[in-house]
Order: sequence, then C-alpha cells, then structure tokens
Amino acid sequence: MPIECSCHDVGIAKRAQFLAARQFSREVAAALAVEAERVFDALTYVPEGMLTLLHSPEGWSALADHTSAKLGAAGGGYEPLRH
Repeated sequence: MPIECSCHDVGIAKRAQFLAARQFSREVAAALAVEAERVFDALTYVPEGMLTLLHSPEGWSALADHTSAKLGAAGGGYEPLRH
C-alpha cells in the first residue's frame, strides 16, 4: 500500500528544506568567510535533485564543496556539527 502525502505534509517538507538551506548557508558562509546571502544565492542554482543532500550531514559536506567551487572560495573539509 503506497504512503499518501497530503498537501499539508508537502508544505511542511518544503518549509523544512528551506530552513535547512538557510542554516546551511549561514554555516558554510562562516567557514568560507563570505556572506550567507552569497552562499544561499549559489545554492539556488544547484539542480533540484541535489537538494535532497540537505537531508544528511554527508550531503551538507558535498553541497558545501559544490557551493564553494561555484563561489570560487577556498573550501574543503566543511563538516556540519552533529548532535
């Protein structure tokens, strides 16, 4: 039996992804010594299929590498804090 997803659930998932992207932008910006807005703007050009990387710490590291390359910033080695 397939799992059904209501419009409300989709809205919550999209909001959670947006909030994760904002937090990602702040953390990566601090690591790269650039403005968070620049990181978020670069993230908006990431192919939609890559945004699922926001769901895991390993994905955040991969997105950080991708974003730092797009910004021409020295990146490398960003690891999000794990609780």
